[in-house]
Amino acid sequence: TTVACSDTFVLGALPEEPSILPAEDSVYTPFLGLCEGDTLFLRTSSSDSLQWFLDGGVLVGENDSVLAVFEEGIYTVEAISGDQFCRQSSMPVEVEILSVQAPSIAFDGNMTLQVASPDPTFLYEWYEVSNGLVGTGSVIQINSSGSYYAVAVNPATGCSSDSSVVLDIVVSSIQDPWEELASVRLFPNPSSGQATLQMDFVNGPEKVAVHL
Repeated sequence: TTVACSDTFVLGALPEEPSILPAEDSVYTPFLGLCEGDTLFLRTSSSDSLQWFLDGGVLVGENDSVLAVFEEGIYTVEAISGDQFCRQSSMPVEVEILSVQAPSIAFDGNMTLQVASPDPTFLYEWYEVSNGLVGTGSVIQINSSGSYYAVAVNPATGCSSDSSVVLDIVVSSIQDPWEELASVRLFPNPSSGQATLQMDFVNGPEKVAVHL
């Protein structure tokens, strides 16, 4: 007795290898930096069904062509053919979190704010809570009371630190009495022992103390 057997084999084509690109770029880069607290968008142009992975683990629900990245690690994306049998994975992209330490600041009591042990490769921006940016550099001069803080910026990466502590500073204003004088006369001059001192003030009579 002869028994005829037949099998059917379905050959599916592998999807085209997907590529991962930064959202604003068109060139594959295996290493990307992400400023701490920011969001990086990765994208792929694959038209197949997709699945994103982080450090080899499935990112559940991440099946779109664009992925929002908040944490560091190694990212890949897998293209899946319509019959679900054939899969092709991308080259990996490693994302590193770039952090900048918040500066330590001090007030010298004489109208000067400064960064303690500044990094010469960093830029420093100074802010007053109510007025925004008021100066740049590791040392600035102030002329009014306020709540001041600083932020460090790494120009090599474009990343900024968190704010430093806020210093509440009160600037005492002591007016120079000579600025209020319109004229000063001492007569007669020369004198034989007694003279009169006449002081005229810009804003009218003022009470003054004269010490000889």
